[in-house]
Amino acid sequence: EALYKNDNPQLNRSELLEAMDYFESVDVPFLAARCHYMNVVGYYEMDSVVRACEEYLKALEIMDEHFGKRETVSDKAKFMALAHTHLCLLFSDQYLHEQAIYFGEQSLPYYDRYDAEAWHVAWILNNIGTNYHAIEQFVPALYYYDKALEVLPDTKTQHIETLFPPSYI
Repeated sequence: EALYKNDNPQLNRSELLEAMDYFESVDVPFLAARCHYMNVVGYYEMDSVVRACEEYLKALEIMDEHFGKRETVSDKAKFMALAHTHLCLLFSDQYLHEQAIYFGEQSLPYYDRYDAEAWHVAWILNNIGTNYHAIEQFVPALYYYDKALEVLPDTKTQHIETLFPPSYI
């Protein structure tokens, strides 16, 4: 997992695949899903976008089969948000904008289920808008661009309020 999170080459691929088989065999779905998620790196290193996509989808399938909405909070919600977001990026990179939009929009409820950073939410909203823009659907593109701006705090106002309490403004 440390190799994955630091974008290092996946030198332990065989061990990862063994772990994936083990977690699936003893029915530990969250860890099995995470193994599929990390297995994507190996496929990217082999320039196999289709197999990478399959692994993301397998991770989502495992999560959907084993966890309901009430259980998909905190770390599980973050995992689901990231898996959908990575699929959004994967499809966007392949100029498959409708699919990118679909997975981007699917990620949004999961961002709401954990304490996501505002800039993470703004970033995915902007990406959804960019994909709408690419297929010349400007009304939804503007909607998502506006939502992205709404999510981000107004840093200028916060800075002014820090320097000058509201009673001075």
